[in-house]
Amino acid sequence: MCGICGIYGEENSALVRKMTSIIAHRGPNDEGYYSSDNISLGMRRLSIIDLKGGHQPIYNEEGDICVVFNGEIYNYRDIREKLIERGHEFVTNCDTEVIVHLYEEMGEDFPRALNGAFAIALWDDSKKKLVCVRDRLGIKPFYYYLSGNSFIFSSEIKAILVYGIDRKLNREALASYFAFMYIPGENTMIDGIKRLLPGRIMVLTDNKILVKKYWSLSHNRNYIMADINHISDIIYENVRKAVKMRLMSDVPLGSTLSGGVDSSLVVGLMGRMVDEPVKTFTVSFDENDEDFRASEEISSLFDTDHHTMLISSDEGINALPSAIYHQEDISYIGNELPTYFFSKLASNHVTVFLVGEGADEVFAGYKFHRLFAPSICYPTQNIFVNNEFYDGTESIARKFILTFISRLPPYAKFAVFKKRQSLALSNKEMQLVGLRDKNVMYRWIGPYLKVAKPFDAILLFGLEETVPHFHCIRLDKLSMAHSTEARVPYLDHIIVELGWQIPPKYKIDGFVTKYALKIAASRLIPMHILKKKKRGLSTPIFGRFEKQVDDIIKSIDEDFMGYHAIQRLIRKRQGREGHRRLIINQKIFALLQYYIWEKIFINEEKPERVL
Repeated sequence: MCGICGIYGEENSALVRKMTSIIAHRGPNDEGYYSSDNISLGMRRLSIIDLKGGHQPIYNEEGDICVVFNGEIYNYRDIREKLIERGHEFVTNCDTEVIVHLYEEMGEDFPRALNGAFAIALWDDSKKKLVCVRDRLGIKPFYYYLSGNSFIFSSEIKAILVYGIDRKLNREALASYFAFMYIPGENTMIDGIKRLLPGRIMVLTDNKILVKKYWSLSHNRNYIMADINHISDIIYENVRKAVKMRLMSDVPLGSTLSGGVDSSLVVGLMGRMVDEPVKTFTVSFDENDEDFRASEEISSLFDTDHHTMLISSDEGINALPSAIYHQEDISYIGNELPTYFFSKLASNHVTVFLVGEGADEVFAGYKFHRLFAPSICYPTQNIFVNNEFYDGTESIARKFILTFISRLPPYAKFAVFKKRQSLALSNKEMQLVGLRDKNVMYRWIGPYLKVAKPFDAILLFGLEETVPHFHCIRLDKLSMAHSTEARVPYLDHIIVELGWQIPPKYKIDGFVTKYALKIAASRLIPMHILKKKKRGLSTPIFGRFEKQVDDIIKSIDEDFMGYHAIQRLIRKRQGREGHRRLIINQKIFALLQYYIWEKIFINEEKPERVL
């Protein structure tokens, strides 16, 4: 795991050194540089594999191809053996070195051979060509900015800002944030700074820039023709292999443990592969939280070396500016803080930890997936029948409703979905923030509905937008804030491709989401954990936390573009309790997050001085 940066089109090694210093938290163990007539590259290294021999940049035998690289190549040993058979000479035992030799063999198609999480900048001096690559699911970030003939790139936005660009807000990105609570697509909140999208190769030469896609999920594919038990066997084996690959490390590693199905399965599998107890980490704002108690039960079941952290409301609020500074692209209400503290807790014990993110997008684990499920998931003869994972909390009337929705046309399903997105700012609230686009959500999801069936469309959107631009950005940035690496076994592209081939009826079965994965997990996890209502990481925006947020809001003046929207929400909140009050508080918190982001990234205030 590293941070990379560079400038192509001019030689500016002094600026690149300054850029690397900005992202030193990504790599406290080492730094390296390359510079020639019109290119300068830099990197900071967090040493994980071949601790002494993995210094970057790394070169081929002739020294005319060099690479800076952020991430891990999990199948590098197999690739290395094949390259040695073909006569390539290696001088290290690290995964980075396979990249330059694989490029010699395959040219720009080399990413197709890699299984891992990676952002790569490779310079071919003989052809005066820069090749930039991002992994298939966008686990590792890659940002860039074009200024005349210069191309500036980095693992983080803040390093690009060192170039002296105009800090202008991208209002389209802001509208997307308030619609989805994250920013899909290539735009960032800073106008002109873009993301290289997942599964892409960008090739730069003197006269042109070419971007091409090297991986995607096909809209038309063949489903696996097997029964649910056989499919669950395949899932279990592939998740086991993905977890095993991600245990590759020369430094201590562990796993987060949220108490849910996904992380519990990862921990259970890890426990069967290592000699010592797995180090596990759980954070919560409340010791009576159901997931917090479940994590302790899972820890006891798998005999892990369990570490916990209870976060006070003071700690949470005080950490918010730092979390936003590191994440850069703000996202979903309150998810930054649990991830930030997970990483902080883990950093006291390990350098690498595995996480359970991605399983919901791959295997359809969210309640809203049920709104897009086809009628085969709701056969009328099964209205009064529930499978073994049903938790008994939903009424038969709701199942009648889901059965009816499953038979609606695509755009009717989208209309139901949009109405249920209570976290999104309303059109009136958008207008009060100065944003006029009323169709942000449809503008992003609509194109998917035009080329795929509704269930496929929402899954594709999740895998192509939510996974890289919500989950992966958050995991990468907030783990690296504490110089740790988060690994994501469920986003192994082999598992994603497998999930894509599983029939809908084995993902959604009546009330139960993620059905096939739960059957696979039942080999290790108790039934009452599998039946537990899904909750997920979040910051509790109520009680004492609500009061502290309100105290901060009182200091916001009318110059802030979200001021009138906040005031309207505060008035609307009066007399509301329970879920309705929570939803309003989450919207207020979303506006507060943007306020903090603007202070840091537009007004250039220090994070520690914002609140």
